[in-house]
Amino acid sequence: MLRQKAVKIFIVILGFISFCYISYSQSFVSVPDTIIPRGDVYSITISGKIEHPEVKSVRIRFQYNARVINIKNASGSDNFIMKCNTVKLINSDLNNLEQATIDISCDSISSTLTGVFCILDIEGLAGPDSITKLKPLAVYENEEPDLLALSYDGEIKVPGIPIYQRFPESLSQNFPNPFSGYTIFPISIEKSTKVNFKVYSNNGSEVFISSESWKNSELYKITGSIDIKVNWFEDILEKGNYMFHFIPDAELASGSYFMVMQTDNGIYNIRFLYLK
Repeated sequence: MLRQKAVKIFIVILGFISFCYISYSQSFVSVPDTIIPRGDVYSITISGKIEHPEVKSVRIRFQYNARVINIKNASGSDNFIMKCNTVKLINSDLNNLEQATIDISCDSISSTLTGVFCILDIEGLAGPDSITKLKPLAVYENEEPDLLALSYDGEIKVPGIPIYQRFPESLSQNFPNPFSGYTIFPISIEKSTKVNFKVYSNNGSEVFISSESWKNSELYKITGSIDIKVNWFEDILEKGNYMFHFIPDAELASGSYFMVMQTDNGIYNIRFLYLK
């Protein structure tokens, strides 16, 4: 009886480890939740990971409600997975507006295969209070479908009352997650502010992160061409989109934690999983 229980426990633990490994090693595409005022154009960050280093081209198919939003443009960068300055929008299918599809494609791929795929410029069309999912349907690497790729939908809302801020302040889900080494948190800043980052455990206790680790963690402002490094310890962040490259302290144990970002305008947190 004890042997059977031990075997069951071992299988459960092995399954959990396998799940974490598969989640960490698979390619994935992630779309953030966004609010876009009707008639405005908002830039959102498509992030994720390509698992296979020999990839020369990447194509991602999205599904969305074309009555609610219009995908106008896609752009890459030398610091993105997609290095094309203008990412191609192809194979647009608008026969069914409520389940429209579009492919974004680039044949110049960075050697850094984890981070930002590209920036999508999306126009809010419908209102009041219309909602659509921007859903990654498929990932093609070298024009071959990656059947194991994971996708994380983003919800896009077009409110009835206009919202004039182009960059609603937020701290978005990090990628990769889970991770070891370092991870990236997308950040949007609504108006000029100082920022401060802290890490908390699940019981609400602040976790010690050495000043050296914080200083090694870098913040970049996304400009569309060359990302600009920002000294977040001293500088005031201007309105815009940023990427926070977080490097954990060497003594941080594996586990689940919260990254907390404090600005002059609010406090935001995201749960992350660290695998040492």
